Amino acid sequence: MNPNPSTAASVPTLDVRNLVIEATVGDVRIRLVDDISFQIEAGGTLAIVGESGCGKSMTALSLMRILPEPAVRIGSGQITLEGEDLAGASESRMCEVRNRIISMIFQDPMASLNPVHTVGQQIVEAIRSHRDVPARQARAEAIELLRSVHLPDPEKRIDYYPHRLSGGMCQRIMIAMALASRPRVLIADEPTTALDTTVQAQVMALLKTAQRDTGTAVVLITHN
Repeated sequence: MNPNPSTAASVPTLDVRNLVIEATVGDVRIRLVDDISFQIEAGGTLAIVGESGCGKSMTALSLMRILPEPAVRIGSGQITLEGEDLAGASESRMCEVRNRIISMIFQDPMASLNPVHTVGQQIVEAIRSHRDVPARQARAEAIELLRSVHLPDPEKRIDYYPHRLSGGMCQRIMIAMALASRPRVLIADEPTTALDTTVQAQVMALLKTAQRDTGTAVVLITHN
């Protein structure tokens, strides 16, 4: 028996209830996600598993409120973050949420990274968009983030452009960028797609370590 009722009734970090996502094709509405509900606590892990095309990524995008509207939109349901309704939040508030509270690792790191900026420039931008720190401090933090995700020789590779790095290295950089905001929720959408088995295991171990060290709740989108 828990002697502290407030602890027993603690609010989940993320609470999704009866979520419906719809696509509009002409005059027809098609349900892409039909009445899904789940919760995740701080430091917990939730896996959303299913075959390609079943709506996993759309669910992830809906949590960030970055669905390709108006063609695809939330039809009904609730998305609550630490007690705050995100489904009805303003876009300005969602920008704050996306910058500071929820981060996402996308499927294709090569497509997600900007090819004309060094990885260091991109991580520094991510850090400074979340916190008002001098550029030199942000660069030092970026190097430490790269070291934390076991990127070899981070002091050198921070000045590399993405095309000079392997897919596994780019995915490590995407994880570092996602962690730059010190998020309370991290969404990993197929983070090991197109990586070989050894690198897949390394990426998953990195996510587990980051979760253990920061208490971040992790939503893992996967087909296997």
